[in-house]
Amino acid sequence: MENTLGPLCYERPGHKRPKPLDYQKILSISVLDPAMGGGRFLFAAVEYLARALADSRGENISQTHRRQVAGHCIYGVDQDPMAVDLARAGMWLYLGGPEVPWDYLRKHLQSGDALMGASLEEMDNEPAAFYADPNQLTLFKQETSLNDLTPLKQIAGSGRLKHRLEALADLWTSALLEDEDAREEYPLVRLSLPHASEDRWSELEGHPGFQQARQLASKMKFFHWEMRFNEVFSAKREDDYGFDAVIGNPPYRRERGSGADLALRHSPIARRWGEGKMDLLALFIHRGLDLLKPSGKMAFIASSYWLKAEGASKLRDRMVNEERFKLFVDLADVPVFEGLSGRHGILLVERGARHPHPFRVMRLRNEKTSRKQVLESLLENPSESFAQEEILDQRDLLDESGIFNLSDRTAERICRKMERNGVDLGDLAKTSQGIVDNPPALTARMIAAAAERRPELVEEQAFEAGEAVFLLPPGHPLISSLTGEERDFLRPFYRAASIRKYCLPQKPDGYLIYLTPGNCHDIAAYPWLREHLERYRVFTQERREVKDGSIKWWHLHWPRDEAFFETEHILLPQMGESVRCARAEGSAYAGMSVQVIVPKKGIGCGFLTAVLNSRAVEFYLAEGGHAKERGAGVDITLQTLRRIPIPQIPAEKKSDPQMVEELMNAYRDWVNS
Repeated sequence: MENTLGPLCYERPGHKRPKPLDYQKILSISVLDPAMGGGRFLFAAVEYLARALADSRGENISQTHRRQVAGHCIYGVDQDPMAVDLARAGMWLYLGGPEVPWDYLRKHLQSGDALMGASLEEMDNEPAAFYADPNQLTLFKQETSLNDLTPLKQIAGSGRLKHRLEALADLWTSALLEDEDAREEYPLVRLSLPHASEDRWSELEGHPGFQQARQLASKMKFFHWEMRFNEVFSAKREDDYGFDAVIGNPPYRRERGSGADLALRHSPIARRWGEGKMDLLALFIHRGLDLLKPSGKMAFIASSYWLKAEGASKLRDRMVNEERFKLFVDLADVPVFEGLSGRHGILLVERGARHPHPFRVMRLRNEKTSRKQVLESLLENPSESFAQEEILDQRDLLDESGIFNLSDRTAERICRKMERNGVDLGDLAKTSQGIVDNPPALTARMIAAAAERRPELVEEQAFEAGEAVFLLPPGHPLISSLTGEERDFLRPFYRAASIRKYCLPQKPDGYLIYLTPGNCHDIAAYPWLREHLERYRVFTQERREVKDGSIKWWHLHWPRDEAFFETEHILLPQMGESVRCARAEGSAYAGMSVQVIVPKKGIGCGFLTAVLNSRAVEFYLAEGGHAKERGAGVDITLQTLRRIPIPQIPAEKKSDPQMVEELMNAYRDWVNS
C-alpha cells in the first residue's frame, strides 16, 4: 500500500514524517479491486486511507474516518455474487454494523465480469471495427457514419440517459459476441439514442437484438465500467478520468476451451489485447491499466508467468513502451497463497510512459525464505530479505525474443564471457538420459488394456493401479524377502522432484529392480524376483522390445549403461522452473525425466555441479533462450545440455576446490535436516 497509495495521500511518502495531503483531496481518491473476492485488499486500502485522513487533521484514526473512506474512495467488482455479498457483509461489520448505510456498499461493491463490457469510446465505433477479419466489415452497411455523431462521453457527461447508455452497451457487447441481430440493430439504436422518445425507445428495446443482448448481459454478467461507476468517470478533464489506483490479486487461468473462455475471446478487451495461449491475468492487467487515470497506479500480486509466456507478448510490449513499469518484487516459489504453487511476484505500474525512466527489481536473497518471513520483511524491512537492482531505462527489459529480462546483470556478464571463452559441456563430460523403467508401477490404462486381451487373468489377479513393478517404494515387503544375491539387483532411485541443488536427499525415493540382458540371463535363478515379476508378465511381455527379442519380459525397458549411475555423476531434472542438479558420489539411479552427467577424467564433479547450478547458466538457458520454454520453466534436452558453456579453468583447479566441497556439505546438511 505504501508504494501505491502513499504518493496519493502524502508528500514525501516513505519518509519518517510524511506530510499528508488535504482532507478533501484524500476523500477524492478512488481505489479499485477488479477481482475483489472477499475484499481483503480493499480492507487494507480502507485502513491506509483512513489513517492518512486522520493524519491530515492531526487526529487518531477512528470508525468515522473508515466510513468516510469506504463511502467515497473504495470500489470493488467480482464475478461471483456470493463473494460480493461476503465482501459487503465483511465491510459492513468492519465499519461498525448497524450504524453503516448499506446503500453505498451496494453501490461501490458490485457483481459483474470485469473483462466483459464496453467503454463509451469503443461504442462510438461500429462493433465491426473490432473484428480481426476485415471481410467482416461488410456486415455493417449504413448510410450515416457513427463518427459524425456526438461522442458518447459527452452525452454521458451530462448525466442524462444512463439507462439508455447501459442498454446500448449491452447491445454493442452482444454484437461483438457475434449476435447477428444485435449487429444489425446497433447502428440504428446508436443513431436514436439522444433523440428518440420514450415510446420509440421502448419499441427499439422490443427488437430481437435488444432481447438477446439483455439475456446475454444477464447470463455473462456484462459490466460497463463508466456506467456502473459513473462518478469516477464523470470528470470533464481527461487527466481526472478514471481510478487513482487499481489493486488486488486477479485470477490467472489459461484458456481451457470452455464456452466462457471462447466468448471472452470476442470481448472488446480480448479483441484488442488477446493473443494465442492467453491467460486471464494478462487481460486483467490490461483492464486495470485501461481503468486508470493518467499517472494512476496499479499494484497486483499474481503469478509471474507473464514475464516470459508466449501469450503475454502484447502485455510486455505495452508495459515497457506505453506505461511506466516502476517495480517488480520477485517472490520466487514462496507459497504466497495457500494451495497455489509456482512463482509469484508483485508488480507496480503507473499509467503513461515518460522515457527514459528507471525500473527497480527486488529479489529474495534466499528463495527458501518462509512465507511469514517474506511478508514481515515486505512490511517492515525489505532490504533484509530482498536484494534491489535498478535498470536505468525500462525499455531495456525486453530482449530480442520479446521476453522480460529481469536477470541479475552480473549473471548476464558472466554468461556472455562463458559463451565467448567457455568449453561446451559435451566436451568435458559424457551425458545420457535416465532409465526407462517401463513400467515402474501399474496404471489404470494398462489394466484396462490387459483386460481386453486376457479378461479372465485380470479378473483372477485383481490388479490395482499403483502396484509396484520395477520400482519398489521403501518398505515394500519384497525387499525384506529377497536373498542376498537378489538384493544386489536393487538400486537406489531418485525421482526428478526430489533432486535439489548440489546434493541428493539422504534416503532414496525407492529401489529399482535393475535387471538387464547383461546381468540376468535367466530369471529362474532368482525365485523371489521371478515370483514378483511373474504377476506382471501380462503387462511386461507386451512391450515392443520384448516382442522383437531385444530383451526378455523380466528386463528393464531401456536400462542405459550401468557405469553412468555407479561412478561419481550429476543428476539434472530435464524440466523445471529453474536449473537444479545434484552430485551423486556413488550409486544413484533416475528415470528418463532426469539427465545424467559423468565428468571426464580430470574434471571435478563438484566443479561442474557448481557451474550448472549457477545463475549464469540459468540465464543462458532461460533468458538467453537456449532452452525450450515449458510453462513457467525450461526444458533442458540432451542437445541443449551438451552445448552449455563451461568456464575454461586451469587443469589443476578443475578438481573440486575446498569452497565447492564446503558448499556441497552445507547443502547436504540443510536438505537432510
